[in-house]
Amino acid sequence: MAQSPGEVDTGTVPTAHPTQAAGVPSTTDIRSQVSQTRAEMSETIDAIQARLSPRRAIADATDAMTDATKGRLTRLAHRTNDACRRLVVATRANPVPMALLAAAAFGLILRALNTRHRRPHASNAAGNGKWPRTEGVQCERP
Repeated sequence: MAQSPGEVDTGTVPTAHPTQAAGVPSTTDIRSQVSQTRAEMSETIDAIQARLSPRRAIADATDAMTDATKGRLTRLAHRTNDACRRLVVATRANPVPMALLAAAAFGLILRALNTRHRRPHASNAAGNGKWPRTEGVQCERP
């Protein structure tokens, strides 16, 4: 309300510096803002350093390789599963040709195992090129 010239106001007294204009921050406010900005910049720099660290780069690359490998293995498993299903269907549709193929594959595997484990004859073990002796058999050498 309006005061008459003889009345005294007992309200609050402004504490701003007399030279400070209205709306201009004080030195204390500026220092507070500067320290807050420094703290935020420090956090930002720390976050950037963490992202650019070699340990983080290696971890990210490892994660990417793991994800890619898992994806490839999953696709391979699906393909293998599909191939097995097709093989079962083909075997049921054509049992005789599939049995012949299985017997031929089994024979090839046995032959490979037999030739790998075959040992040389005792008299020719040193590789001297001589024929093994046989008792009572007359042979001419070429």
